[in-house]
Amino acid sequence: MIYLPQEHFLKTLMKFFNKRTKYTYWLVSILSHLLFVVYCYYFGLSYLIVSLLIGLFVFNVAAELFMHRAISHKQFKFSSGLNNILLVLFSMCNFGSIASNSAIHLTHHKYSDTVKDPHDYRNIGLFNMIVKNWSDDYPINKKILCSFLKDKNIRNQHNNHLKWSLVSAIFFPFIPVASFWLINLLFIISHLGKNEENRSINLPILYPLMWGAEMHKDHHKNINKNRMHRYDIIYAIGKSLEKL
Repeated sequence: MIYLPQEHFLKTLMKFFNKRTKYTYWLVSILSHLLFVVYCYYFGLSYLIVSLLIGLFVFNVAAELFMHRAISHKQFKFSSGLNNILLVLFSMCNFGSIASNSAIHLTHHKYSDTVKDPHDYRNIGLFNMIVKNWSDDYPINKKILCSFLKDKNIRNQHNNHLKWSLVSAIFFPFIPVASFWLINLLFIISHLGKNEENRSINLPILYPLMWGAEMHKDHHKNINKNRMHRYDIIYAIGKSLEKL
C-alpha cells in the first residue's frame, strides 16, 4: 500500500474539523472572508454581485425558511430528499448544528427579552452575539435538542456539518460570508425596541434582504404565523417546495 502524505494531511484536517469548538467556527468564518476578498480581487465586480445574491438566496432558504420556519416552528414539511439538500445548504452557512440552533431558538422564544434569553446581546454580550458564540451561561436545553436529534437526517447533519462548512469556505466563501452578516442583522433588529415586554421590531426597509423575516415583532406576537405579510417571499418559496 502506497503512503501518500496528502492523505494523512486531509485526515488530520478533517479530524480537526470534527471537533466542534468555537475556534473551529471562527476559523471557517475567517477563512471564508479572506478567500472571498481574494476571489473578488481576481474575478472582479461581477463575481462580487452575483455571489452575494446567491449567498442571500441560500441564507434565506436554508436559515430563515428551513431552520427557522420548517424545523424550529414546524410551519412547512418537505420531502426527505429536499430535507437533505437543505441540511447541506444550512451546513454551508457555517451556523453549526441545525438541531442546536433550533433548540436555542425555541429557548429564545420561551424567555424572550428576559435574563434567560440566549439571543439577547444584553445577556450574552455583543461579541458573543456577533461571532455566534453562545455563552456558556446559556447552555442548550438537552431535552429540546434530543427531540430534534430523533430525526436520522438531522442527527447526521449534527455530527458532520463542519465538513460542509469547510467545503463552503474554500469553494463558495460567499455563502458563509453573506450568512454571517445577515444573521447578525437579524439578531440586531430582534432587540432594538423600547418596549421591555417585546424588544423585537418590524423594519420593512430590510425587506429586500430578509424577504419577510423583517417583520420580527409580528413573528414574536404569533410564532405560529407562517406568512408575515402579503408579499412574504419566504412563505411563497416554502409553499412551492412543499408541493414538490
